[in-house]
Amino acid sequence: MMCCVATVVWLATPAEWWAHSIALAIVFITGWMAVWFNVNPLIKLDGYYVLMDVLDVPDLREQSFAYVGNLLKKRVFHLEVVEKPLSRRRRRIFLTYGLLAIAYTTVFLTVLFLFLRDRFLDWMGPVGVPVLLALTVYFLRRKIAAAAHFAKHLWLDKRDLLGPGGAGS
Repeated sequence: MMCCVATVVWLATPAEWWAHSIALAIVFITGWMAVWFNVNPLIKLDGYYVLMDVLDVPDLREQSFAYVGNLLKKRVFHLEVVEKPLSRRRRRIFLTYGLLAIAYTTVFLTVLFLFLRDRFLDWMGPVGVPVLLALTVYFLRRKIAAAAHFAKHLWLDKRDLLGPGGAGS
C-alpha cells in the first residue's frame, strides 16, 4: 500500500522536490521488502509454496518442524517418539529446512521484539516494557502453552531421575 502511494507521489512531483526523493526511497524500500518476503521460502508466502512444489513435499514447514522436534525429543531428552518411515531424501530436506526456518524465524522475531521494545520505551517510558511483554505473551500464547505442555510431559517422564533418590542425587 505504501509503495502504491509513494509511486503516485513520485510520478506526480517534480524531481527537485524533497517529496519526490522521499517517495522514490519509499518505493525502493517497500518494493524490495515485498519481494524479499514473498520469495523467501523460510516463511509461508509465495517462495515457500514454490519450494514445496519443487521438492514435491506437501506441508514442508509443519513436517520439518515435527521432524526436528522429534529428533530433539529422541536424541537430547531421550523420550520415546513415534517415527514415521522416511526416505533419506526427506530426512535431509526436513532437517535442512527445519533448522533454517527455525533459525530465520528466531532471528526475525528477536529483531522485531528489540525494535518494538525500543519504540515502546520511547512512546511509554518504563511502562512500555510490561505492555510489550503482555503483547508478546498474547501473540505467542499457543507456543507458550505447547512449551508448557512439553515441559510437563518431560517432567513426568524424567521425574524419577530428577527426584530424591534418583540418578540425579
